[in-house]
Amino acid sequence: MSESLDLESIRGLLELAIAEDLPSGDVTSQSVGITNQSAHGEIRVKQDAVVCGLPVLNELARLMGRSLVVDAKVVDGTEVCSGTLVASCAGDLGDLLAFERTALNFLQHLSGIATHVRSLVAQVHHVELFDTRKTTPGYRELEKYAVRIGGGRNHRMSLSDQVLIKDNHVDGVRKTGGELVKRARSVAPKGVLIEIEVRHFEELEEVLHNRPDVILLDNMAQESLEKSIAYIRTHDHSIPIEISGNITKERFEELENLARDYKNLRASMGSLTYGAGWIDFSLIIQMQSL
Repeated sequence: MSESLDLESIRGLLELAIAEDLPSGDVTSQSVGITNQSAHGEIRVKQDAVVCGLPVLNELARLMGRSLVVDAKVVDGTEVCSGTLVASCAGDLGDLLAFERTALNFLQHLSGIATHVRSLVAQVHHVELFDTRKTTPGYRELEKYAVRIGGGRNHRMSLSDQVLIKDNHVDGVRKTGGELVKRARSVAPKGVLIEIEVRHFEELEEVLHNRPDVILLDNMAQESLEKSIAYIRTHDHSIPIEISGNITKERFEELENLARDYKNLRASMGSLTYGAGWIDFSLIIQMQSL
C-alpha cells in the first residue's frame, strides 16, 4: 500500500474535530478582544519521535481559516530529536489559537503510532508486521496511514476489502473451512483475496486443497504452530502464512526463527495501533512585528 494519505476520505473527520472544539466560536479570544492581529507559530517536538500527520495539519488549516498557512520543515516519516522544529504556521492570531489544540491532537496521536510501529519494525528482519481493524472509530484511514509511515503493513481497511473467514463464520454456517473457501471463491468479486483462519492442525489438509490466498494461524500453541507451518510449506512453498493472537515483542525472537526456516511469514498485531502512546508537541505563538 502507498504511504500517501487520501485527504478527501478524512475531510469529514477534520470537520467534526473543528466543530467539536468550536461549536460557537472561541469565547476566550472573543472576550479578550483578539481581532485582526497577525501571528507566527512554531511547532516543535518535545521528545524523540517519528513525525506523522503534517498533511493533516495543512488540510485542517485550510478548513479552519483562509489566513492560516502551514510550512512543514520535515516530511512524515522523519525521525527527529526532541526540540526539532517540524512546522511553522502563520496567520490571524485568533485563527492560530483556534487551530492549536486540534492540530496538535492529530499530530501527537499519529506520531505516537508511527513512532511505536517504527520501534517494533526495527526489531524484526524476516517477519512483516501487519495491523488489524482494531482502530479508533472514524480514525481508521489516519491510523493505518500512521502504521505505514512507521514501516508496518496494512491488513484490510474494511469488511468490504477482503474475504477473511474466521472461526465465527465456520461455526455460524456449520460448514468446514475448506467448504467456505470454495464457496467464497465462487461468489467473491474477481481479485478479492480469500484468507481463512485455521485453529487446528487437523483442518489444514482440506483448507489447502481448496487453495485460499492466505492462511491465518490464530492462537496456536507453539508446537501446533510449528507443525502447521511445516505442513503448509511441504504442500505450498509460497502461500502467505499469517500468525495472530497474542503477538507481542516478546515473541519476536520465536517468530524470527520460524521466518528464517519458512519464508513468507507475517504477524498481525492489533497493538500496532491501540498500543501506541502520544508524542508531545508544542505550538509557540509569537506576534508578527509591524
